[in-house]
Amino acid sequence: MSTFKTESRTIEITKLARNPAQVELLRVHLEKVIHGKVFGGSPRGQQFLRHVVEKSIEGDFDSLKERVIGVELFHRSPSYDKGDDAIVRVTASDVRKRLLQHYTEYGGRSEFRIDIPPGSYIPEITWNPPTNSVSEADPLALPKSDPAELASPAPGFAAGVKSPFPTTVILFSIPFALLLLAFSFWAGYRSQKLESPRSNLTVVPWSAILSSGRTLQIVASDPDFATEQDITGHAISLSDYANEKYIPDNSTLSPKIRSFCLKYLRGTRSAGFDLPIVADIVSLAKPSAKKVLIRTARSMRLTDFQTDDDFILLGSPLSNPWLDLFRQQLDFRFIYANDSSLQSIENVHPRGNELKVYTPQGAGFEVKPSTGVSYAVVAFVQNPNQSGHALILAGTGGEGTAAAAKLVMNVSELPNILHNCDGPPNEPPRSFEMLLRVNMMAGSPTNTDVVACHGLSSQQTPQ
Repeated sequence: MSTFKTESRTIEITKLARNPAQVELLRVHLEKVIHGKVFGGSPRGQQFLRHVVEKSIEGDFDSLKERVIGVELFHRSPSYDKGDDAIVRVTASDVRKRLLQHYTEYGGRSEFRIDIPPGSYIPEITWNPPTNSVSEADPLALPKSDPAELASPAPGFAAGVKSPFPTTVILFSIPFALLLLAFSFWAGYRSQKLESPRSNLTVVPWSAILSSGRTLQIVASDPDFATEQDITGHAISLSDYANEKYIPDNSTLSPKIRSFCLKYLRGTRSAGFDLPIVADIVSLAKPSAKKVLIRTARSMRLTDFQTDDDFILLGSPLSNPWLDLFRQQLDFRFIYANDSSLQSIENVHPRGNELKVYTPQGAGFEVKPSTGVSYAVVAFVQNPNQSGHALILAGTGGEGTAAAAKLVMNVSELPNILHNCDGPPNEPPRSFEMLLRVNMMAGSPTNTDVVACHGLSSQQTPQ
């Protein structure tokens, strides 16, 4: 690939990046491609495509080189042998084929086209604004809007964005604005796809969360922070995270690794697994006119939890350290082994034949796609010293978090599951914890089993 053609692409992308409305439209298109049929079975391809497009939008073209991608995206050692390990080249080749297939099948409805030219990892992004209204056949298509209305607002919360749920107030913190439009239209699509009936919301946790009249804060995970801990081999405490000390002390890291981590943690992204979960939650909240505030973990502060709001926290403590605020209430607690880069779940009060520790077989998608067994926790507890509740959906990997969300939002089956909890006799638990075993294939959950369900006593029950 000639230097001239590469420079031409960087110039065009730089021009695009100066237009916030156009960037948001591109991100909506990117999410449609990634979550479409062609890329649905390739978590690695999804990661790669999102990585190179986002890096290009940021203007970080120097990082779109084989070795840097291998380190940043696939967690290879900075000195790894590219000749023996061709993961970047192989993945790029697969992504090129999938993009060609996607645009062959769906390109007629696309405003954008993304290509990865051979010999380079800098994408070629073509924008062809439609002259007619978008096709109704595409459920994720973006309707016509004034570009000025799509631009990110001033610091604070994004306002004036039309939600697909007019009775629900949805507020987005600025770090989450990168997925603002993608979420809005994805949520509308997902609300039509959920199989669980919406009328049966008399079961906890939804009976408490959706009828309280309190604001609901959904706290999405911080996947970059989880990756940084995997690279350094150090789990960062909630105290350090709350004080924005995201990287271990200088003496424990080489200057090169520390510089890389500082660069990697710039900005805030939400995990791809979180987007459909948030959409489903908002769909449940729609009939109740519940005010919903969507946040990222890194945008939160301790004082945000010192309110009477209700909370839903997504991700394990590695990607959402705020879970540690509720650790003492939980029987199922995440533990992290620095030497293995794996999270396990400790059962501090095992019942009957329950194990003391549950260890996944496979790294989990917070680090990389995996095949094997993952675990997850669903917990519904009191927010300490507050009147609100906290629903925790956390897996040892992203697959587990997705499986936990799917189970708890199946409101037709949830009462049967909770009926078997070991809480107070002759009454369903009002607070509970569940431990789930998740079988996964290539980074996607296949089936989920409830390993244990601990009901809480009346003294531990949220009010």
